[in-house]
Amino acid sequence: MRRIALATAIITICAPLHAELTSLTAGYDFNDYSGTHGSRHMRFAEIKNTLNKGALVMNLSDGEREYNGDERYHSIRGRASLWYRWSGWLSTRSSIALAEDTPVFARQDVQQDVTVKVLKPLLITGGYRTARYYGGVDVDAWSAGLTWYAGPTITNWRYTWYDSHGAGDSYSHVVSLRLNDATGKGSTQVWVAWGSGAYNYDWAPERYTGTTQSVSLRRLQPLSEHWALGMTLGKQWYDMPLENYHGLNAALDLTWAF
Repeated sequence: MRRIALATAIITICAPLHAELTSLTAGYDFNDYSGTHGSRHMRFAEIKNTLNKGALVMNLSDGEREYNGDERYHSIRGRASLWYRWSGWLSTRSSIALAEDTPVFARQDVQQDVTVKVLKPLLITGGYRTARYYGGVDVDAWSAGLTWYAGPTITNWRYTWYDSHGAGDSYSHVVSLRLNDATGKGSTQVWVAWGSGAYNYDWAPERYTGTTQSVSLRRLQPLSEHWALGMTLGKQWYDMPLENYHGLNAALDLTWAF
C-alpha cells in the first residue's frame, strides 16, 4: 500500500478541476537483453484529459527488472505530464514522475520542454531534465530539437547532452518520421537513435565511453470509432567498454477514445 500511495500521490495532486476525459489506455511493454543483462516487464494504465488550452496525461506503471536469472526488482511509478498552449507560437510540456529506489525506473524524474513556432510548419524545442536513478545516481540533461510538418508527415530531430554525476558527459541523437493515414486516425512512426555513454569503474582511474544505437517501429491502428491498437517493435545495440550486447523490445497497447 505504501508503494502504491507513493506512486499515485503525484496523480492525485495534479488532477485538474476542469478537465474533460478524452481517452483511456492500457498496455504491456517487454524488453529482452542478451547475455546476463536480463529483461524488463512493464504494465501500464494511462488517462488523458483535455483542458481548455492543453492536455493532462496521468500514467501508472508496474514494472519488473530481472538480471542474470536470479536478481529481480519490482517498482510502481506514477507520472503526470501537462501540455499547455500559451499562445499561437508558444507551448510547454511539463512532466514529473516518482517511483521506488530500484533499477526498474528512475526514482525521481522531472522534465520541462518549451516549444516555439518559428514558421507555420517548423517548431523549435528546448528542454531540461533532471533524474535520480537507483543508488542515488543523478543525471541532468539539456536538449534541443526541430519538428517539421509537411502534409501527412511529421519529421523530428532531437539532440540531448547528459551530465551523469560521477561518470561524466554523454550525448544522443533521435530522429523520427511519422506518417499519418490518408483517412482515419491511424499512423506509422519510426525512430532511429544513436549516442554515447560514460562509465566509471572502481579499478580504473580513467573514464570509459561506449556507444548505443536503436531503431523502433510503431503502428497505431484504429479498430473502430472508439478503439485503437498500438504495436511497437524495436532493437537496441550496446557497445560498452567491457562487452557488447543487444536488446529487443515489443509493446502492445489498447486505447478507448470517448
